[in-house]
Amino acid sequence: MDMRDLRFGVEVETVGKTRQTVAEAIRTVVGGAVRHVGQGPGSRRLVT
Repeated sequence: MDMRDLRFGVEVETVGKTRQTVAEAIRTVVGGAVRHVGQGPGSRRLVT
């Protein structure tokens, strides 16, 4: 199995930052787009 084919998740602990702010910061490093998913204003997903 090629390691590049693996999918994984990362949990990020933040204090005093909104999910939107954190998602945008991560997006600037890994690329992709941030979009709202789920219910509630804090539900975000980074799609690369």
